[in-house]
Amino acid sequence: MGRLSSPRSPSVRGPRWLGLVALAMWALYLCYKARLGIAGEMLWACHIATLGIGFGALLRRYAPVAMGFLFHAGVGVLTNVLDVIANQALPPMTAASHVVPVVVGYLAVRGTVWPRWIPLATLGLCAAVLPVTYLTTDPALNINVAHTPWPPLAPWFSSVWTLWLFNVAVGAVLLFGFDALWRRWPRPARSG
Repeated sequence: MGRLSSPRSPSVRGPRWLGLVALAMWALYLCYKARLGIAGEMLWACHIATLGIGFGALLRRYAPVAMGFLFHAGVGVLTNVLDVIANQALPPMTAASHVVPVVVGYLAVRGTVWPRWIPLATLGLCAAVLPVTYLTTDPALNINVAHTPWPPLAPWFSSVWTLWLFNVAVGAVLLFGFDALWRRWPRPARSG
């Protein structure tokens, strides 16, 4: 009693090869970005989430799949749409690198309710990638919006710290908002 999750931890759905699909998409996108000379873009949180989905599905580890799917569906899709609107472009490889992990993640967690700690852990990883990308990536790429704010929001940020706090706060709203929707999503009745 008093547990926040079900007595039995959820398990990854679908075949292991789903993980290989996500990992293959990640590898193809890495090659694409390397040919463009911007392999550092693979540190965007969405690509890190794709690795969680891929390895989690392949190794039958539920938490990385759930966290990766939650990030992609809760934050990644919206921020990618905003990026497309701002840049008026969506290269096919970019579209594929954002659609494939969402589909694989959904197939791997469909019909389950993840433990309540998953959104908090996902938010923690979102916060952790900010200083990592700030210290390790080219500021011109602005990976994870860690160096400078998105141009329409620039007037409201006086320092990188306020930007990071804003990024984490928006991430929290989106992650916990999607978590609430997912928990209300209809589940098929189990027979037995």
